[in-house]
Amino acid sequence: MRLPAPFESTLKALAIFSLSSALALSGSLFGAPIAQGANEELQAFAQPDKYLWPACSLNVRPTDCVEKLEMWDNATNLWMSGQEIRGVTPYEPWIHGENGNQAWRGSEFDEKQSCGSGASFMRTTCYLFPGKHFDGSDLMTIVDAGGGEKTGEQFGVNVIAVNGPFINRRPRHNDPQRGLPLDAKFRVTIKSNDIARKAGWFTSQVKNPDVSYATGSDGISRVVVTGTVAEINSVDGSTYDPEPDCDNKGKDGNLEGALKQRNEFKASALARHIKVIMVPYWAEYHHAAGKIPPGGIFITSNAQCFGQVVFDPVAGTMNVPTGNAHYDVRGDVIDGWVETSMRGDFIRTIWKIEPKYLTRVEVTVEYGEKDSSIATSTTQYFPKEDKLEIKAFGFHFSSPQVKIKFPKTAFIQDAPPPKPSSSAQSKAAPKKTLTCIRGKSIKVITATNPKCPTGYKIKR
Repeated sequence: MRLPAPFESTLKALAIFSLSSALALSGSLFGAPIAQGANEELQAFAQPDKYLWPACSLNVRPTDCVEKLEMWDNATNLWMSGQEIRGVTPYEPWIHGENGNQAWRGSEFDEKQSCGSGASFMRTTCYLFPGKHFDGSDLMTIVDAGGGEKTGEQFGVNVIAVNGPFINRRPRHNDPQRGLPLDAKFRVTIKSNDIARKAGWFTSQVKNPDVSYATGSDGISRVVVTGTVAEINSVDGSTYDPEPDCDNKGKDGNLEGALKQRNEFKASALARHIKVIMVPYWAEYHHAAGKIPPGGIFITSNAQCFGQVVFDPVAGTMNVPTGNAHYDVRGDVIDGWVETSMRGDFIRTIWKIEPKYLTRVEVTVEYGEKDSSIATSTTQYFPKEDKLEIKAFGFHFSSPQVKIKFPKTAFIQDAPPPKPSSSAQSKAAPKKTLTCIRGKSIKVITATNPKCPTGYKIKR
């Protein structure tokens, strides 16, 4: 039965709104840069049929699926697996923009949600953690993982709370938003050879991010994404018209978007989720493909705008462009932070830096040519994991450019081997023997450069 046109349009609008606000996988405001043009290494991340991957337990396909979701239990100091709950929606490959109105059940405004309703309307599987919501109730979540043409050539993993108390209502729309417990730690296991082989570098909106890889008994690779829930403020069209963004839509056409300029915007949306986006090694990192294992560099922040990380070998800096509203949803100045985790073999090979010599770096936050400050930062190298972690915090948005400067002493120099000392040269040189005479007196001199004593002549 076909719905009346007005109602069908409403459903489509609600579905699109729910997807954009709850999943937030578009990458237009946040995430790794989107490649332009064809790139063989990016194709595995751009398949429409791989958008919104199903749970592996559904046996829809043997790979490219979500194997499990876990939450760290502080009471037992153990990982606990989420209980899988089947939703009301049968599995169907979900293509952004084509079946956004499928299987709409209920309303995301409902206080109570069942799997397959509201913000989880297109999901076939939810994950339940009894008594683990921040108010002590049962926590129901969904895992949205996949890539797609509409999300750019990238792969995203997003863990979202679909029940529980509201943490924010967006102005104008008065629509509620839910969130995961703040500071809760989650771990997602993705079953995929493509992702394990081609995922290069990562951006996220979580604290203490980590990605690891393993091969299962079935020979298929697993990608394990771990992160801690942080509070992420952002601006959308529910407060300002036109909507402030990260693109080139500022007051001056020569400037970047409004959120990348000095601003006094107040955030309207609030998220507490696990969000990780990954792309293959490409652009300036393309020569790492096939040489460096996946996960060479991991950048995470509470920024809304997050551009491509660029390394300046002349200045010896890693530049991280960011941007966000100046104030959070409560009207307080947003306390910005950026964290980076890098593989040792990545920075040795790509940037020619030895991480074990990095005990301290200088982090500068620039708001303009004449406006900068030194951020609070920590630097730590883990020899066992061969991993470098840098954390910068205590700065504010509008639009800082975070620059991490590495000391010259950490750079690997292709210097020629040292010259041997003069003593070493003399020892290595061959020796000669002279026979010297003066009358009936004879002396035999052996040396590298032998000479007869005064008054003696060489016996010919």
